[in-house]
Amino acid sequence: MGCLRADKIIDYLCDPLRKCLRDENPYVRKTAAICVAKLYDLKPELAIDNGFLDTLQGMVSDANPMVVANAVTALTDIHVSATQDPENAHPKAFFAINSHILGKLLIALNECSEWGRVAILTQLARYKATDEKESEHICERVVPQFQHANGSVVLAAVKVRLSSLDSSFGFSHRGLALTRGAGNNDSYPQRATTRTRQTAHS
Repeated sequence: MGCLRADKIIDYLCDPLRKCLRDENPYVRKTAAICVAKLYDLKPELAIDNGFLDTLQGMVSDANPMVVANAVTALTDIHVSATQDPENAHPKAFFAINSHILGKLLIALNECSEWGRVAILTQLARYKATDEKESEHICERVVPQFQHANGSVVLAAVKVRLSSLDSSFGFSHRGLALTRGAGNNDSYPQRATTRTRQTAHS
């Protein structure tokens, strides 16, 4: 229903969407989260006035990682839309990541599907650590993603690590050591290096 670009249908969408966002079934909640982004794209004021953006923010703390991942995806889509016209965008349309949200994202990271991980990692790359300890904590939780079979997950994890290194400039090098250690245990970089050497010799 959220994909149907008809004003009459959109006006009747709010009540069932509100119920679905609070449904006991996590599959219903995660689907409803994406519908909020669709609704915002069609009629932003309707999504804001009905409190759907606040509900999405709360869903980042959901117990189900699939719901968290879809909430992050929806909030990201809304955030991107808002940044294209920041002067006219509502403040709630911007997805600000604080220390509390950071903790929720890191907890859900390992339990998500591969595309859910990409969505979470992409947003983690936007976050700037407040101190050395937080930067190292992010590194410790993200480094295992370097060994994921999906290349998109690996690349997203690399972006988070580079962002963390940038924000921790002047801190200790423990985080960098963790990254190097992960690289030594990861067979993918080793195979890639071997292929590069073989190509160079040939």
